[in-house]
Amino acid sequence: MGFPRSSGILCHPTSFPSRYGIGDLGRGAYDFLDWLAAAKQQLWQVLPLGPTGYGDSPYQSFSAFAGNPLLISPDILVGAGLLPAEALLDVPDLPPQRVDFGAVIKYKQTLLRLSYEHFQAHATADQRSDFSTFVSGTRLVGRLRTLHGVESSLRRRQPATTGRARSCCGSPARWRTIGPPWPKAQPIRSNLQWLFIQQWGALKSYANRHGVHIIGDIPVFCFRRQRRCLEPSRAVQVWTRKDTPR
Repeated sequence: MGFPRSSGILCHPTSFPSRYGIGDLGRGAYDFLDWLAAAKQQLWQVLPLGPTGYGDSPYQSFSAFAGNPLLISPDILVGAGLLPAEALLDVPDLPPQRVDFGAVIKYKQTLLRLSYEHFQAHATADQRSDFSTFVSGTRLVGRLRTLHGVESSLRRRQPATTGRARSCCGSPARWRTIGPPWPKAQPIRSNLQWLFIQQWGALKSYANRHGVHIIGDIPVFCFRRQRRCLEPSRAVQVWTRKDTPR
């Protein structure tokens, strides 16, 4: 199979200009795509987009499939009626040339929680229906990880062993028998992923319409406590100290 000769740029969305302390999937991303198209570039390499763990690196993600909520654009949320405009009137003074992840996480978590509360009170029927359809497809492992505090320990930057997580979650047979009620934090996490998918899907469609294709990296470096390493899977082989490197 042949591919036409093409060129492009590597740029993680966190690098885009933004007044919120970190680049996101909003105006900066669309301006970047316009610039690529004007320069007759066909490729945008994005690097992994998952939620980050130790060191805030895209190569230490909680999930190979989930999106990083820090990339959600507050401006797009306001435009979609999912965040009140006055929430963006008092933006903290964040560094323009680098990402202060500690300050950004604190600020954007506050914004995103406010967005979820606004969604609960003011979402349209179509938005509620779309979100309900999205939630119905969520996997049990994400709920289990929240239930047993693995992500909480990571947010505090305190190590938690995979063995502890496995002992909490129990056998695969037990996973299938665990039912509601789910942790109170789960609905907002599902909402954040729904928001991310909406914004990322719109951005990708815009890129493709302008002749720009999005490529890698695929997040093949799985974090030991991410869902694919904790759930039964033939797709991931967990390496231990006793294993012989291959």
